[in-house]
Amino acid sequence: MSWIDQEAFLRLVRGRTTGPLAALARLSLGGGAFLYGLGVKARNSAYDRGRKPVYRARVPVVSVGNLTLGGTGK
Repeated sequence: MSWIDQEAFLRLVRGRTTGPLAALARLSLGGGAFLYGLGVKARNSAYDRGRKPVYRARVPVVSVGNLTLGGTGK
């Protein structure tokens, strides 16, 4: 996080930072999360109901998530 340090962010989202500005920030983050969740549910529903086509790869695919190379956590 370049615009805010990680500790300050964690204090904010955990509720340790108080005041009207912190409450507004948490409300905004919660609203954004709610809207994002609605979008994901709508997309998944479209796949479930057959409104969005499912792409099938012609070859086997291996997906590796959260792979980090070099220098993280130093």
